[in-house]
Amino acid sequence: MKTLFSAELYKLKRIKIVWIAALVPFLTGAALALQKGYLQEPLLLDRPSLNYIGLLCYIPGVRSLAIVLILAAAYMASQDFEERTIQNILSKGVDRRFYYCSRLMAQFFYAALFFGGTMLLFVLCRLYRQQEQGVFGSLTPAGEFFAALLVSYLQLCAHCSISNMLSIFMKKQSTSMVAAFVWLVAELVSPILETLFPRMDLTWFVPLIALENGVGYISRGMAVSFTYLRCGLSALVIIFLTSAIGYWKFCCTDQTMIEEEE
Repeated sequence: MKTLFSAELYKLKRIKIVWIAALVPFLTGAALALQKGYLQEPLLLDRPSLNYIGLLCYIPGVRSLAIVLILAAAYMASQDFEERTIQNILSKGVDRRFYYCSRLMAQFFYAALFFGGTMLLFVLCRLYRQQEQGVFGSLTPAGEFFAALLVSYLQLCAHCSISNMLSIFMKKQSTSMVAAFVWLVAELVSPILETLFPRMDLTWFVPLIALENGVGYISRGMAVSFTYLRCGLSALVIIFLTSAIGYWKFCCTDQTMIEEEE
């Protein structure tokens, strides 16, 4: 398992396009943090403690994270199918369970670097701008800060797991990315379900909508409330279910027949 994970990290390091894609949320966060009037935003005037976590309080910020990550994860997850190396890997006697888990863990690792790097750059840009202006905001309470980071990260991991599952069904990188984009569109329109089934409250179970709803919870200082933390639990459920479906499909597919089918 350790060897497989190391191999996945090596492959990840060489996929330059996913690191280039990470520049989108990096630049989005940096642009927001460097705004001279950032501390005069109505949201921060009302709650100055959101100073260093402001990226998670703006829908464009969380959308850029989710959209780029799910597409990058779809690209990574389908690489072995696209390059037709999966047959060689399995022919070496590699356990499918270990292979599937190591690939998913590598995507979670990328999500951690992707999300952590974006937030770190945001904080550094805020410190730079504040030092320049001589006006400093306050800190977010530790509990709220870590709860917001954890729940947001779990939602991003849920998208990685969804992309991983889709890659098993789609195989090719292009179709996997299209499927991931269609999935995102479905998530965006899912609030329509609230009008059809108003008592079911289904949208908190949708990763992208959970991130967007989290904007409101974090902004109101409710990051440690059960209402918000259950979004993290829903992400864990999605990770488990999509991983189970993807692994089942992976085990039921004769990978030696992929080339002939395509």
